[in-house]
Amino acid sequence: MDLRAERLWRGDRPVALRPKAWALLRYLIERPEILVTKEELHAAVWGDAIVSDDTLTRTMGELRQALADDARTPRIIETVHRRGFRFIAALREGSGSEPSVSVRGGSAAIEAGAARLVGREAELERLAELFRQASAGQRQIVFLEGEPGIGKSALARAFLERLRASGVPVLIASGQCVEQQVEREAYMAVLEALDRLGHGPSGPEVMTALRAVAPSWQAQLPSLQTPADVERLSQWRDLTTPPRMLREFAGLMEAISIEVPLVLVLEDLHWSDRGTPDLLAVLAQRPERARLMVIGTYRLAQAAALDLPIQQVRTTLRARRRCTEIVLEYLSRRDVAAYLADRLGTSRVADDVVAIVHSRSDGNPLFMTVLVDRLLARGWLAERGGDWRLTAPRSMIEGDVPDDLRHLLEGLFLAASPDEQDVLGVASVAGAVFDAPNVASALGDTTENVEAICHRLCHAREWLEDLGSRDWPDGTLAARYRFRHALFQRVLYDRLPPSRRAAMHERIGTRLEAAYAGRTAEVSGELAAHFQGGRDGGRALAYLEQAAARAYERRAYRDVIACLEPAFRWLETQPDSAQRARDELRLRRRYVTVLSQTAGYTADILRDNLTRTQDLGRRLDDVPAQFDALSELCLLHANTGDLIRAEEIGRELGAVAELLDRSATLQGCFLRGAVALWRGDLTAAERLLGEGLSLPVTLDQAERPYGVNPLVAIRSFEGLRRWAIGDSAGARAIHHEALSLAERHGRPFTLAQALTFHATMLVLEEDWAEAGRLAARTREIAEDYGFPLWRGAALVILGRVLVEQGEAARGIGEIESGLGVLCANGLRLGLPMRLGLLAGACLRVGDAERGLAAVDAALDQCRDGGGHFFEAELWRLRGELLLRGRGAEGHDRSAGTVEAEECFTKARSIARVHAARTLEWRVDGRRAGAVPGRKVRRVS
Repeated sequence: MDLRAERLWRGDRPVALRPKAWALLRYLIERPEILVTKEELHAAVWGDAIVSDDTLTRTMGELRQALADDARTPRIIETVHRRGFRFIAALREGSGSEPSVSVRGGSAAIEAGAARLVGREAELERLAELFRQASAGQRQIVFLEGEPGIGKSALARAFLERLRASGVPVLIASGQCVEQQVEREAYMAVLEALDRLGHGPSGPEVMTALRAVAPSWQAQLPSLQTPADVERLSQWRDLTTPPRMLREFAGLMEAISIEVPLVLVLEDLHWSDRGTPDLLAVLAQRPERARLMVIGTYRLAQAAALDLPIQQVRTTLRARRRCTEIVLEYLSRRDVAAYLADRLGTSRVADDVVAIVHSRSDGNPLFMTVLVDRLLARGWLAERGGDWRLTAPRSMIEGDVPDDLRHLLEGLFLAASPDEQDVLGVASVAGAVFDAPNVASALGDTTENVEAICHRLCHAREWLEDLGSRDWPDGTLAARYRFRHALFQRVLYDRLPPSRRAAMHERIGTRLEAAYAGRTAEVSGELAAHFQGGRDGGRALAYLEQAAARAYERRAYRDVIACLEPAFRWLETQPDSAQRARDELRLRRRYVTVLSQTAGYTADILRDNLTRTQDLGRRLDDVPAQFDALSELCLLHANTGDLIRAEEIGRELGAVAELLDRSATLQGCFLRGAVALWRGDLTAAERLLGEGLSLPVTLDQAERPYGVNPLVAIRSFEGLRRWAIGDSAGARAIHHEALSLAERHGRPFTLAQALTFHATMLVLEEDWAEAGRLAARTREIAEDYGFPLWRGAALVILGRVLVEQGEAARGIGEIESGLGVLCANGLRLGLPMRLGLLAGACLRVGDAERGLAAVDAALDQCRDGGGHFFEAELWRLRGELLLRGRGAEGHDRSAGTVEAEECFTKARSIARVHAARTLEWRVDGRRAGAVPGRKVRRVS
């Protein structure tokens, strides 16, 4: 593999591969010997586009054929049944001009932890202020408190690094308490700190202070004793008592810090011996001035739950105002974004990367760091085209827990009491957010007992958070709780045996179903999840359909897909019957509705589902379902740029519509009229669109189970037709009608369509400000709901507006980005017009060569797809660009004028054939300005 040239070789012969097959091979070869699931490959190769397993199977078959690899006895790519694939061939690095394989594909792993501390500026400033007070002689005892991984030690280290970098004279000593199964060694962390001080640059001064005021402590530090010290200290061993050691230590700290401030850091005080907290108490409460700052880190929840000595001392000192507490909270999403930017370098980090790292870690810095390490190691986070992006599905990432975190969380779980473990285990089945009665019903315990245990776990702060309560319809007052970390729930859920998990799901689902009798739609998503987990497919199907309907009403289209896909999988397990076919057809129609808006009209998965819907409709003799599938097929072919095939399907659609109601007739007129318009047949478009506009159909009656509402869309197309024939006022009027209806309708997809068409017409009329305003709103809707068609169209319009506003480079970049979005999703409908907008922008800034390339590509598209609506304008633009290019130094102006004149003549002829008076006037008007001596002839 030559990764730079993106070519595959067998010996000295190149092997042809389509782009998707190349991407598939590259992704597998970058992960040798690793099982790569189908879901991961879908996300890595096809990105946000929704594709079926058949698409992956076809691409894998093409790849195997190119590699001469047999799936039954593989040498290169192994199939792991029902799970995915594994690259098993041996790899070696090439050199020089040899074809080569790069095992990591150029995405070098980023060094773990190589990022600055983020989100802690306020805490660092607070520590700096406390140090200033300590330097002035006001001793400071500071506790850094928080849960495991929250960054207590990292904050302390960052503060010490800032102190060292500041150049301020300071002595620094640190020690760490260690968890021990036997009796803890007395003062271990303090002795460690003193030993480091004694061996540091200020060692002589420390030794002098030890000998003078703390012989008991020097006796505990053999490495800080000379032979003379050993003999002298032998007499002190029998005289040493705990009170004496406390007094000596306080005197030692004061003596060492007389000339230079001393910062003493003691980490993990929740694991300290009993004596160390007493030392802190003595240091904090002595009245003498001292240039001393002690920083102690500890886990507040663990210390509080077990009532450890450090918790008792901290409570006393806080009551007497002898200490300062800094409680570390979770990092915000902005902090996570800053960490990722710092960790990953200069390339932009995609928003979905920030979102999933923040949601999975809940802003815990340790969890965040380990998760990012895991994403990089698995290749699930990679640099693509200058951006860091996820290459695996969100569901796969959410189901994965790094071993380091799993061991940490399991250790915390095993430290809980048996009754707490029981409640937490069942709660993990109940959900990330759960109600106590559900857990009680699954355990066979009382709600009061479960609430008491959950309250205890909330008090410990590590496990649960109290969310108050809610009233169930059956009158139950249900206390609600949330796992403080999604990872906690995942780890505990995975610990349960599958049979126990299924039994718990079934009990919880049954209890919730009874509580919400008559109102199950409110919790349909929860019920579907529990009955799926409980292996009750019938009830799961009913609630999945109910949840999908609710998600559709909320415009949560991705949630609709997430509900319907498991429903299809369950139906596949059922015996073939008329009832199964009816259930599947009903769900497929909803599925197609959402796919057309999210995956786009051109997606393979939409085509596959339309074919299946047609088959089911014929089998069940369901004419409305067949009509809907035909409508979608017409849209699919139109949007892929095959207007000739769309026109053929349109005629079939018209015949079927005669068997149905007025709303079907409206849909047929809209689709056939729209195709006629794009074809350039304005006469047929006038007849068909006019027939549809005359039908007495309301918005609700016109609503279809897919795509745009035809009552709105037919007005958008009629507006474009009116503009083309010279009726600008009529075009604006009917577009305003379309926008008004779309606002009333409330469907984002339909509103985005109406906004796009009106903005397009305004750009053609050079009403730049209003076109930009409408396109900006379109882009916002498209990005919120995931509509690639309308997002791409909006970017083109916004870019054209920017060029007129003097931002040429940015504007042309936006246009090309928009065209890239459309082409990446296979959308060719209207492409000639949008390429014409690019050409117009190039003409505006004097880039004739680039503009001519855009025009020629657009004319090729007109010829191949049969879309001639904008063809006259393209020839007009070509003429102007030729004049601009030929007018440059070194070109024959007279030759350019002749060729341009031919383009103008052709443009005018095409406009006349199509009866597109506006386009004819534009040719005459621009022609007069472009060709010297040309007079304008206005056509009435």
